Amino acid sequence: MSLETFQDFVRVSIHVSSPKDFQGSLGLLGRYPDGKQVSRDGSTIIADHNLFGFEWQVLESEPMIFHEEGQVHAPNGCLMPDIDAQGRRKRRRLGETVISMEGAELACAKILEKDQRQDCIFDVMTTQDKEMAAAYL
Repeated sequence: MSLETFQDFVRVSIHVSSPKDFQGSLGLLGRYPDGKQVSRDGSTIIADHNLFGFEWQVLESEPMIFHEEGQVHAPNGCLMPDIDAQGRRKRRRLGETVISMEGAELACAKILEKDQRQDCIFDVMTTQDKEMAAAYL
């Protein structure tokens, strides 16, 4: 397993010597090995990324896993940013630029693997930060 950070983001990569050792694992990273977003019941597929995240938020009945409680913890849900249909924050400062799809594609053009390039484009569009592409290189 490796933990990597880039700006304020964390990436968790899990490498197993035998896939049998990890078979059936579920959580925020998806089901192993296909990555499908499966609910806590182990069978319901959740297509919406936000609902999937809420599904795996730590529950009140689960042990405390952090050193201290933050502002958002069970039973309160996560605070969601105000996002429009294109994945941009609705409230932009006057004069702030918007990265277009073409700009995000250009920023991620060096990423050869199609799935990773799509993830890169999504991250660049969501964060409105072309430098996010560096996390994939």
